Amino acid sequence: MRPTTLVELAAEAGRTAPDPRGFTTFAEFQQVYGAAYDATSTRPDNLRRVVTELVEDTAADGGVWVGQRAGKGVAQGSSSRRSPLAR
Repeated sequence: MRPTTLVELAAEAGRTAPDPRGFTTFAEFQQVYGAAYDATSTRPDNLRRVVTELVEDTAADGGVWVGQRAGKGVAQGSSSRRSPLAR
């Protein structure tokens, strides 16, 4: 996630984002991860923005593949339902 995106999405939610590059301990990493999760889990458009930016940044760096990982809680539900992130 772009640091500027984390700051913007956190501000929209009325929160202050921690510096995503400033963690030195696992506890500080968890704060950054939690802020990123909160910023993307409440609105499908926020997650769509982060994924779009990830693909753009990867392509700009010469990447041709972006993989996905989802935790158990993220992947639950019927596969027959359309994802809220799908266009």
